[in-house]
Amino acid sequence: MEHASSPEGYVQAKVSAVAARLLKRGWVEFPDQEKSDILFEVEQSIRGIHGPNRQFAAINFVEALVSEFSPATASAMGLPKEFHEQCEWSLEVKFMKDFYCWAQAAVFNAADSILSGSASIGEEKACSAAFRLMFQILSWSFKYNVEHENSETKMDSGLRSDAINLKKFERSLVKPGSMWSDILISSGHTTWVLNFYTTARQKYSYDPLWFDSPIAASCRQLIVQLCSLAGSVFPNDNGDAHIKHLMHILSAAVLWIEPPDVIASSIRNGASESEFLDGCHALLSIASFTTSSLFDNLLKSIRHYGTINLLSALTSEAAKSFLDNQNEEETWGSDALDISLEIWNVILGDFDADKCPMSVDGAIAASNLFKIIVESHLKAAADSAFEDTDDAEYFHVSVSKRDEQLALYAQIARSAADTTIPFLAQLFSERFARLSQIYGENDPTQTLEELYWLLLITSHVLTDSGEGETLLIPEALQAGFPNVVEVAQHPVVTLSWSIINFSRQCLDPGIRARYFSPRLMELFETWFLLGIFPVAKSFNGMFSTILALLCIIHLLLQMDRSFF
Repeated sequence: MEHASSPEGYVQAKVSAVAARLLKRGWVEFPDQEKSDILFEVEQSIRGIHGPNRQFAAINFVEALVSEFSPATASAMGLPKEFHEQCEWSLEVKFMKDFYCWAQAAVFNAADSILSGSASIGEEKACSAAFRLMFQILSWSFKYNVEHENSETKMDSGLRSDAINLKKFERSLVKPGSMWSDILISSGHTTWVLNFYTTARQKYSYDPLWFDSPIAASCRQLIVQLCSLAGSVFPNDNGDAHIKHLMHILSAAVLWIEPPDVIASSIRNGASESEFLDGCHALLSIASFTTSSLFDNLLKSIRHYGTINLLSALTSEAAKSFLDNQNEEETWGSDALDISLEIWNVILGDFDADKCPMSVDGAIAASNLFKIIVESHLKAAADSAFEDTDDAEYFHVSVSKRDEQLALYAQIARSAADTTIPFLAQLFSERFARLSQIYGENDPTQTLEELYWLLLITSHVLTDSGEGETLLIPEALQAGFPNVVEVAQHPVVTLSWSIINFSRQCLDPGIRARYFSPRLMELFETWFLLGIFPVAKSFNGMFSTILALLCIIHLLLQMDRSFF
């Protein structure tokens, strides 16, 4: 503490880490009074009594202490597991809430000077460190607080009874228990943090560097983590407090991502993408708690459109940016697309047309989005037709990611199958007709690349990956055409047979030599044709299933196998 003003930040951090380790090693033996004396001095410093430098040093020490007591980041001390568990229990039950209150006080004390622009560098450092400490505390894996929830009551309100842990994005539910309700919920803490960030954002919007400043980044990080609050920290009031909490956060975070096209354009012109990506993460966390109906309605309280419409526009811009910059590593478009597709996966993955149907507006938004995605990918396929990346080490990784991405696109397509399936059939017919028209006249490579991508996305839309099991027709496709009576006119059947008929063209040696490359035929065999049987069986009966099988066997037997 006496050397808190030293410019040697790295050394200071190491000293804090060592001090935290020493304190933990003697934690069980230390008398409670000795612990209280040490932590009282730390608390006084965090509250700013001894100036911003010691405040910053004290916050860093508590941050190191929390890290050392957490099982995931604890140092190996050669001590039994029981010792670490005892330390973990003691810190969580007796001290963690106090640490959070101290960090709150540090932020409150610095807020006015920061918003007025009169804060010193030391005060700004202490404030950002306090936000970071609060985030770290809420990242703690709370184990010793009893949870009480009424799943049926929550379901009636539109909240999921089985909120999703977003492990893919290193986010999990935050369940500190009812003892934390006073400082996190009833005190208006979340509203205060949101107001602080919104006010600071407006004041410093002239400075493009502010959005990546430690204060802005750490405050947004805390806001996104507050989205993950769950369990008995909220009162048992039919989910009203939880929904209100999510709406407050969405009302502020929507400014970070709306309008997506304008923000995307500014990012392409050099603006920071950090706030936009944090807004995407906040939207993902909110989606993990809500049914598709509640998720869509949350934004309608402050806008004339639903949250799914915003998500559709956001995903569209992310997909366009991703496809425009595929040769660059880890662009913001790639990150935003991953997050937005995961949001679709969350809201559609547990889709139940009877209990929580997607609204008409939501289905239209999903349909329009899928059309934009397909058209963008077709353009990208045509533009890259003459590129050769098969020999690159990157190729195998990109194929795996591509398949995962296509599966998520397929979920979006199935949510509006009555429009997306005919759309795919139309595109396939147009490319097939174009291929016939340019026979012997022009290079068909670009059209073939478009057909290759259409076959890929169609196979994902029509069937799920069986992973060694029998492929089944997706329920969304079976329920997506209630007004179709004639089986032969069913859009899924029409699309499937048009592709089978296209594959039969390879029986002509001339056409096969010109158009049907080994890659295209591999796609027919392993991706599409092997998945056609559950489609035929579900929609067209056993006779057509056998007929489809005979067509494919006839096709394969007559082919020159040396072609492969």
